[in-house]
Amino acid sequence: MNKVKVLSLVLFYILLLTSCTTSQIDSNNLSEKIRIIDVESWLNMMPGGPGSFHIIGKYEIADSLEFEVELTKIKVLSDSIDIYIITKENYIVEKQIDNNLKIIEYAFHTKPGIGLNERIQLINQMDVKLFFDFEGREIVKELNSIELTRAY
Repeated sequence: MNKVKVLSLVLFYILLLTSCTTSQIDSNNLSEKIRIIDVESWLNMMPGGPGSFHIIGKYEIADSLEFEVELTKIKVLSDSIDIYIITKENYIVEKQIDNNLKIIEYAFHTKPGIGLNERIQLINQMDVKLFFDFEGREIVKELNSIELTRAY
């Protein structure tokens, strides 16, 4: 091979590796811009109706982001086993903007009607994964050992 072809191939691979690395760095930077403030969960086990599962929380994002962030899914796990996969149809997100602090805060909560399954009734702590969409990029924030309380 002549030197031009070799240099062209080397340049191509360098550009390819650089673009993949840049994409990973961008995802990491975006992940750092999401700060989980609080997550709480409980089982409603009061007499008079079927029991239900509830999860609420808050997260914030720096107002400097130039595009929308969307919570797309919530996974509840115990011992790395999915207990619930909660989709957008089963929770509500409310947006609050603090112009003074340049922060956008979001509060989320599940809608009523998520029934209890056998596994959720046996645990006292759970892990939660919050899945976000940043213009087509999935960012996952993990929280471990969330206390699961019960209301009787």
